[in-house]
Amino acid sequence: MYKEAWGKYREGFRMLLPFILVKLLFQISSFKFTDSNVTLDKYDMITGGETLLRNISGANVKALVISNLFLIIISIIVVPLVYSFLYLVIKMIVRDEEVNYREAFDESLQFYLRYLTLTIIIGALIIGIAFLAIFSIMIPFFIIAVVILLVYVIVTVIPCEAYLIYHDVSAEEALSKGREIGKKYFWKLAGIVVITSLIGSALKIIPDTNIIVYAAKDFITISIGLYMYIFAMILCKQEEN
Repeated sequence: MYKEAWGKYREGFRMLLPFILVKLLFQISSFKFTDSNVTLDKYDMITGGETLLRNISGANVKALVISNLFLIIISIIVVPLVYSFLYLVIKMIVRDEEVNYREAFDESLQFYLRYLTLTIIIGALIIGIAFLAIFSIMIPFFIIAVVILLVYVIVTVIPCEAYLIYHDVSAEEALSKGREIGKKYFWKLAGIVVITSLIGSALKIIPDTNIIVYAAKDFITISIGLYMYIFAMILCKQEEN
């Protein structure tokens, strides 16, 4: 299965490159002009850099939101459309269909609200569990259990967006059925998450001395992330049979 995903990734990389460059441009812009690491992310509308969980005091949250308000608004508007478009292109690649950007973009419009709803549900679920970790910080055993639960949920929701696009269903059904696939292939998905995390951690060691270094690191990170999306789409295709 890993090999199949890698083959599709190599075959479709040229078709995926525009998405990599668009996301890279957005993240470079946020790094260059706002001195932040706000990014377009798969699971949350806004992630990276300082997070609301690490800046839980009212003053810090207010400053964080104000400093990134424009990027937050753009992300909320753009993220569901961009990823719906991206997943439709990935669906075409996985099904060995000819990629037509115009058709994929037009079709992505009908997924906008459903993808937005699904993203909000997943984001709220993850943030809710993360807050449990903050409140249980004085109880070591409980916080370990919460962290394990958080990792489990993050891994099992990976196929949900792919399921939404591949099967053209509601956000609720995509969450339910996608998590079923996530649970079934938990260890395969977890393996990719571990490898991706290790590579990401290794890249963080390299200081962002200039915009070129930052862009190179981000290009690698984004490219690796696309492999995960293709793998999730292949799982949805396999479960169709």
